[in-house]
Amino acid sequence: MKDFIVTIDELSKIVDLSERRIRQLTAEGIISKCGRGKYDLRSVYREMVVYSAEKMIPKQEKPETQSDDPQDIEISKARLVAAQADREELRLFQERGELILVSDYEKILGEMAFLIKNKLLSIPPRLSPILYPVNTQSETNTLLKKHINGILVELSDLVANRSTRPSSDSGSREETKQGLPSSS
Repeated sequence: MKDFIVTIDELSKIVDLSERRIRQLTAEGIISKCGRGKYDLRSVYREMVVYSAEKMIPKQEKPETQSDDPQDIEISKARLVAAQADREELRLFQERGELILVSDYEKILGEMAFLIKNKLLSIPPRLSPILYPVNTQSETNTLLKKHINGILVELSDLVANRSTRPSSDSGSREETKQGLPSSS
């Protein structure tokens, strides 16, 4: 599957962090760059999930470093409360649909790639009967552009609706408007 390379500005909007915080996380080795100011979205997503999970799990202290000092106990309690709050916050984000599992994200991306591939591969057999009688390059280009734009509109509607399966009428509606045959 193709890598999803984004700029720091795009990444900042996607993960809802400031560019400064992204640079800090990069400097701390939590997320990695794939080039100057470029990030692989899939890698960053995985790294952020691992980072969030590590923040939630209190580090195991060795028995010889544990003490009964009230200050150490208070610090441990504060870390436990913070970890529980973080875990609860993640659970709420997931319930609201604002957070998805990496496996679900990868499944959606895979289905989208499969759908795009199939739509693009359907262009030649669907347009060859229409293009056969066309005599000029201009007419051919116009028909190809209309068909490709129809597919792009259909795919963008799917993304906007957060759906990975085409609705029964979205593609045929747009293509009918343009005078092209339906893909169904």
